[in-house]
Amino acid sequence: MGRYTRGFSLIELLMVTTAIAILAGLAFPAYMDYTQRARRSDAMTALLRVQQAEEKWRANNPQYSADLTELGFTANGSGDFASPDGYYLLNVDAADAGSYRATATPDASGPQAGDSDCGTFAVNQDGAIIDDGSYAGASCWKKH
Repeated sequence: MGRYTRGFSLIELLMVTTAIAILAGLAFPAYMDYTQRARRSDAMTALLRVQQAEEKWRANNPQYSADLTELGFTANGSGDFASPDGYYLLNVDAADAGSYRATATPDASGPQAGDSDCGTFAVNQDGAIIDDGSYAGASCWKKH
């Protein structure tokens, strides 16, 4: 009868650990990219809410509002208007009676601050995506 040893050898343990490290090294960046893309929906949702509020406001007033408080939004503790999940800060500019531009900028202290691919999202009174090079392009608005 032979003597059997149970367990793993050090070499086997190192091989498994190395394999796990390699897989994690590949998976983690892909996961971070996925979560960053998923958080972009927060900006889209917020801008849709701003558009709806602006249209409701315009139905009862002669011009669009440049004040998010008038539109029913509430500022957070630091005086900013945040998106529903808090990843973006909202702003609206009413250039004249018939137009406005609403923007959702990544919160500088949040996880979306590093989103160099898309950055700030913007729409206008027509519901059109503003894609003039300084805002997130059409590809950022797509659901991946």
